[in-house]
Amino acid sequence: KAKFVAACFGTIFAGMALEGLIAVRRRLRDKERTRTPSKMEFFICEGFTYGLQTALGYFLMLIAMTFSSPLFACAVIGLLIGHLIFNLKAPVPEGPTPCCEGTSLTADKQADNEEEMDQKGSNYTRL
Repeated sequence: KAKFVAACFGTIFAGMALEGLIAVRRRLRDKERTRTPSKMEFFICEGFTYGLQTALGYFLMLIAMTFSSPLFACAVIGLLIGHLIFNLKAPVPEGPTPCCEGTSLTADKQADNEEEMDQKGSNYTRL
């Protein structure tokens, strides 16, 4: 029982750390705009923080996939607390989800792509 309680608190902490890491990456990007670091310095720093953020995000996903309701709730609570502490004033991403933001098409772009494909006479079929 003590191990499970420790796992719950660790999961909350991991969620908070993930949101904190997102805030750190935002601040690094803002500093990069005001000061010009060397390309290697920026590459190493951005790569390390991105890799850590991704690893922590997947770790939280694995915890959620254990199908333990208390651990899932702790992951969400940790992300919520971390967001309130570190990212409350951060801009809301425009995409459907932060993980898919770079690959998703907006409705206008998707409509333009469909129109372009129709004009080319391709075998494109709408569902």
